[in-house]
Amino acid sequence: MPGVAKWLIVARKHRETLGKVMATRYAASMYVTDRYYNRVASLEDLNRKEAGDGNQTVSLNRRLTRCAQLAGQPFANLVAHVDEWVKIVKSDRDDIGHHFGRRQSQHTLEQFYLSESTYWLYVLCLLRLADAPDAVFAQIAGNYQFEGLARRLAKFIPPPGTP
Repeated sequence: MPGVAKWLIVARKHRETLGKVMATRYAASMYVTDRYYNRVASLEDLNRKEAGDGNQTVSLNRRLTRCAQLAGQPFANLVAHVDEWVKIVKSDRDDIGHHFGRRQSQHTLEQFYLSESTYWLYVLCLLRLADAPDAVFAQIAGNYQFEGLARRLAKFIPPPGTP
């Protein structure tokens, strides 16, 4: 029961973004770019609330890095190169949000998988905030869908220093 109580406290604090993220998961139809954008915005807001720096200018790169650090090893294993992942996601968010159109029409599959990684980052962060036991993270990391996503992401996230 203490674990459920902790989860309810975390879910209540992040109610708005939790609802937004879950809608991206269960909506009957949603554009990949909308799903991706809403998930990144939810991560940004989650970090803003947790860090307590809502009125300060903090870069999205920093916020995503903080979320990745909070999520820990399961997320690092999922994306392999967190710093490169952060750069790609930030660039995609800017592209989508400002309608630059640089990657939107060309890389839908890549954006789909990157969007899935942002979903899992949000989930892992909430579970960390709720003090979920290590067994929960082991179950997630060992799930065949999570492992499959890691293999797919490896095709899109280059090692540091790769042109």
